Amino acid sequence: MAIIAFAGPVSNIAQAAIVAIPLRWGNPGELGYYLEIYFFVNVLQAAFNMIPIPPLDGGRVLRAILAKRRGLLRGTQLAVTVSRFLAVGLGILGAFTNPWLVALAVLVWRQLRRRSEPGPGGRAIPPPLRALLALQALVMGVIGAVMFIEPSTADDLWPWALTPLTARAVSAFLIGFAAAAAYAVAENRAERFAGAAYSYATLGALELLVAAVFSADFDGGARTAAYVAFVAGVLLAGVAGSLTVRRAQRG
Repeated sequence: MAIIAFAGPVSNIAQAAIVAIPLRWGNPGELGYYLEIYFFVNVLQAAFNMIPIPPLDGGRVLRAILAKRRGLLRGTQLAVTVSRFLAVGLGILGAFTNPWLVALAVLVWRQLRRRSEPGPGGRAIPPPLRALLALQALVMGVIGAVMFIEPSTADDLWPWALTPLTARAVSAFLIGFAAAAAYAVAENRAERFAGAAYSYATLGALELLVAAVFSADFDGGARTAAYVAFVAGVLLAGVAGSLTVRRAQRG
């Protein structure tokens, strides 16, 4: 099971390594910019997937290792405990630093409390919500990748000033949530969307609260309007997803 779980991250690292060859020893020209984006997206995706929380590959690897050493039941219990401590730590850290961390903590906690996996007849995510999630995944993924590769682009993309370090930190969370949204779109199972839905609702609400409290720090232009509209869409997706999940759970 651990070997299978490693397949995804290994595939990402392999793709990054292949792209790195022309970047390091070749002369890709104008194509180099896009190869750099592809390289960093694969590296970040591999790192994100190895976080030891379910349903990410890192959670499966941790569970498989502990199950081999302690038995299936005890190994699963230990893996859940580790993931819960991680969720609490992320939530506490996010409360003082970044609401993205709080949203991720909610996602982890809800995922750990979810019911057993549904059978093949599970309810699909409504098409409008699925389309909204796909759009948000695309926007967060592209902006996150661009800012991670070239933090100076934050001056044109983000509605408040960011240092190179905070630009890359924000972009990493954007890419992480883009991966979660893309995963939900690809899986298309309302019952499995519970963690992401509650996380989305928490993220959208906290971001709007931050925008209202610290409105003086925003540039007040089109970027601010676009940002507020986008996080309002995140909140909408979270609330709609939460309602969809509850209907699916009631059958």
